[in-house]
Amino acid sequence: MTIKELEQRTGMARANIRYYENEGLITPERLTNGYRDYSEEDVRSLEKIKLLRQLHMDLDTIRLVQRGELTLEQAMFSLLTRLEGDKAAIGRAAEVCRQLEQSGVEYAALEPEPWLEQLEQPKRQTLPDPKPPVCTPPPEESDHGCRARSHPWMRLLARGVDMTLCQTLFYVVMLAVFRQWKLLDLPVLVDWLLELAFLLVTFLVEPLWLHFWGWTPGKWLFGLKLRNKAGEKLSLRQAWTRGWRVAGEGYGWNIPIWSLYRLWKGRRCCLDGYDCPWDGEEDYRYTREERRLYGLRWLAVYAVCVAAMVLAGLQTYMPPNRGDLTVAEYCENFNYYLNRMTDSDSRLDETGRWVTETEPGVFVIDLSTVECGDLTFSVEEDRVTAVTLTEKNKEGPDQSILWMSQIDCQVATAALAGAQKRFNCVNFDLNGWLKVWLDRWDSFETDYRGVHISQTVECSGYMGTGQARTAIEGQEQAYRRTVTISLIGSD
Repeated sequence: MTIKELEQRTGMARANIRYYENEGLITPERLTNGYRDYSEEDVRSLEKIKLLRQLHMDLDTIRLVQRGELTLEQAMFSLLTRLEGDKAAIGRAAEVCRQLEQSGVEYAALEPEPWLEQLEQPKRQTLPDPKPPVCTPPPEESDHGCRARSHPWMRLLARGVDMTLCQTLFYVVMLAVFRQWKLLDLPVLVDWLLELAFLLVTFLVEPLWLHFWGWTPGKWLFGLKLRNKAGEKLSLRQAWTRGWRVAGEGYGWNIPIWSLYRLWKGRRCCLDGYDCPWDGEEDYRYTREERRLYGLRWLAVYAVCVAAMVLAGLQTYMPPNRGDLTVAEYCENFNYYLNRMTDSDSRLDETGRWVTETEPGVFVIDLSTVECGDLTFSVEEDRVTAVTLTEKNKEGPDQSILWMSQIDCQVATAALAGAQKRFNCVNFDLNGWLKVWLDRWDSFETDYRGVHISQTVECSGYMGTGQARTAIEGQEQAYRRTVTISLIGSD
């Protein structure tokens, strides 16, 4: 074959091929026209030379191995000894560099003698075993990878950090921004599906972290750096493939029972001293940079995540509209609390009128004996300063009554009082406003946390106390209840 074909076969530059030929490492035949004719044996020789040169073997040693004057095993042992020595020297240089950088000394004030002594100080060198053990799977566990290279428990904790960060971000956005408070009380099946979604999101994001950054947040926290067998950051394809294998083989797609089995398999693999297959089979390698107080940092990350989710949950107790409220904004606050505290089909429209929303084909029979009026508002410069609720008995002979639920009064109070700007998710006390109305069926007035609450009850022709009243036969019944909630200073 021609030298051009040889270049394509070996991936070597023409100049390198000529150089190895001049060194006598390959000997192509000469044709009658003077051109060189390279054989398959020359291809094999060049590929071997390329491998050994990339292992940093010098040409003289390669020549001795080619001639049979030195075995490959002997050459590898000698080369490995030299590389280990180079690694030790590089390690000493790195340590001196690190100490110099941390000392903060300027060039003008640098005293080189102590640093040179430290750099030239000989260190005990450990020679490699001339026959290093081959990494093979243990018997009866063919799905294991190679020997675990570093810190399996740290890697498990690091992934826990990554998944917790994804969960925290999701909950904070959904609770604090979109106010999806129902996420706090989900059915078991929906909660499992949500956990599965967190798992998928984690392994959709993790490959991007590993490829572009070289870490995940959890791995960075513990100083664990994942690299492929070439010592480089994982390619996107490698990172995606690894992520899906971890999700499926490591976590079992979060399927009950099966996921516990897969986690147990991973634990057994690590306890046996072997890497999990998604790392071991691809020969991915971990290195670790020293991190101070990584245990405390790990606890701090979880503390921050818990605090963020708690604050996001508390945010859902606050009304959606804050500050000065228009009538429409107040009604939105009212409906928000009403939806949270009851299963009622009624709500307020944007003007404060009661409307009932029912599913198509559903008929609602009203058996109540009281009539709730639409809300009325006191407004100053488009700002709601007070809201009034009323109810009265329906006309009819000798009807008993059941007062309107105190929940309406509680909701009306929270919708106005909670909008004050001086409250936030920490000092906001929804229960305080709700407790004002516990068992209050009489006329009263009170001030509480920025609002004045007034209730007037007019009731005749009934007997009994509390919420339920029974009509007295032969007497005319009259009942009217008026509740006004106003901002203090706005009356």
